[in-house]
Order: sequence, then C-alpha cells, then structure tokens
Amino acid sequence: MITRSYPIHPRVNTLVLAHSGTFLIAAGHYFLSRHSLPSFRCAHSVSTKHVFSEARLSGDEQLVFLGELFGTEIFIYSTIDLQIIGSLNEHEGAITSLLTFERYTYLISGSADKSIIVWEFKGQKRLRCDNVHADIVSCMATSKNEVSFVSGSWDRSIVKWSTLTLKPIATMVFNEQVRSVLVSPDGKSLLIGAINNIYWMKYHEFEQVKVFWNVHKAPITSLVLTSDEEVISGSRDGTIKFPSSDVFPLVHHQFGPTCLLLLNDELVSVGSEDQIFVTTLPKKSKEKNSPELSSSSPASNNPTAKVSREKIESIRQILEQELALMEESVGRKKLI
Repeated sequence: MITRSYPIHPRVNTLVLAHSGTFLIAAGHYFLSRHSLPSFRCAHSVSTKHVFSEARLSGDEQLVFLGELFGTEIFIYSTIDLQIIGSLNEHEGAITSLLTFERYTYLISGSADKSIIVWEFKGQKRLRCDNVHADIVSCMATSKNEVSFVSGSWDRSIVKWSTLTLKPIATMVFNEQVRSVLVSPDGKSLLIGAINNIYWMKYHEFEQVKVFWNVHKAPITSLVLTSDEEVISGSRDGTIKFPSSDVFPLVHHQFGPTCLLLLNDELVSVGSEDQIFVTTLPKKSKEKNSPELSSSSPASNNPTAKVSREKIESIRQILEQELALMEESVGRKKLI
C-alpha cells in the first residue's frame, strides 16, 4: 500500500467530507480549516478559542456544525469563508456526536449529559430532547435513504430511530461500551465499534450476524466499510486495521487515528500529528467476505470476548482518563 501525507494543523479531532467530493472540513484543537480535493490544499483556515470534537455538514453543504469537546455548545460556521453564523446551547455536557441529513433541515446532537437533542438549525431552536440512553451518547449514523438512524452509547446499547417520528423503534444491548457506528453505503449492514470488538449486523432486521473479536487493544474510534465490504477500523491504540482480511495494520498515528474517511479507493486518516495521511487501499481479494454466520462462528454465542487482566486494566485506565477530562473541562459533577 502506498501512503501520501499532506500538512494540516496538529491535533485534528474530526473530518467531514462534502458529498460533492470537492472539499473537506477539518477541525480540532483551536482551529477550523477547509481543504480542496483532490489536492488536499488548505484553502482557508481560522483560529478559534474552542476544541471541536465533531463536525457535520448541512445537506446543501453551506454550513458546518461543530460540537465543543471542552464545553456544551454547537457552533455553526459557513463552509465558504469559515465565518461563524451562530451557536446552539442546550446540553449540559460535552458534545460527543452530531448527525445531519441531506433531505431534512434539522440537526441531531448527542452529549456526555446522556441526552439527544433535535434542532431546527435554520431557526436555531430546539425541537425535542430525549433521554433514552443511560450514559454518554458516543456516536450516531443514518441510513442512505435517511428513513432511520441509530445512536450508540457508553451504556452498551444502540437504538434505532425513525427519522419521520423521531421516536425509538428498536434497541440492542451489548456487553461492552459502544464507541462508533456506521451504516453501510447500501443501507443493509450496520457496523458497531466497541471497546476492542467489531459487531456486524443486519440493519433492517436489527440482528447480529458477525463479530470480529479482539481487533484492537483500546476503544475503536472510527469505522469505514469499502464497496467490497472490507471493514477498516481505527483505534486509540494507534493502529488502523483490516479485520476482514490479511492486510497488515497501519501505524500512522501515536494517539489515534481520531477519524477515518474513504475517498474513492483511498483511506484518509488524521490524528495528533500535523499531517493528513492518504493510503491507497489494497486490491480486492479473490474471495469476497460475507457477513453471514457460519455454524462455527463465535458470533452465535453471547457477544462477550475473553480478554486478559492486563488488557482490562489498560482499557479501564483509558476510560477513566476520558471521563476525567470531560468532567474537568465542563466543570460539572461526574457523568456516570
């Protein structure tokens, strides 16, 4: 695999790719930048007083929504000149996940305060607030047709929601915290990244079909699925892995990667370094991986992986550090 790199601000927390494929937005510690594609040239950059955790574009790609990691606000910027337009502030904890739609003019935010809020962003007003989860709402994703979406939480559950009624329609509980979710491009599969395992589910039936066991040594922060149904995962252990194939891990990042994106046949990743890494993906294997279970698959059992005491202690320390950082930055009581 061939990897190229391009300069960027250090400590990037999130990337968001325009549906048009003409630009991407990068945000992180005290900065926001727009990069032209396919050159990755920085077209515009601004300094801020905030640390951004999440970024999402509006359906018309005119606005970018940025969640605050060390605070409770969601900031709205223009994608053209990166000028701030307004902000939304109803959460009582760090903004841990955001979701937008191409067909709808509302924004959904998840927070460390355990709540999910639906916003009408043009009017900058709150439509409703739900407290379905019992812990940090860590991630959200929507299907291609945007009829439904899912939310994942540190309470070990994922919830499927109707986009029309904005009410929960199904729930599944795992034996470990949910850190990332991804709906496949065809809308048939759902990937769930947990502490160190990846679960592959049928999205419409909402039932589990496969598990990749002990993929990483730390929480899985990002997932992508290629057109050939190859799973790629990034973790806080610093590696990017291809658990559904024999491809060796990529180690570009010391404390990441914080975000993975697919751009045509290339993998884009960022982390604590001052570079964007772009890796050409390996060619399609002769035998296509199928998400269906075999009779001997461990996924037919209760989804709990056996891990060593050392790994459990390492994961526990990482989780405690994450919680302490959020609590200190927001200046509130413990979240769990």
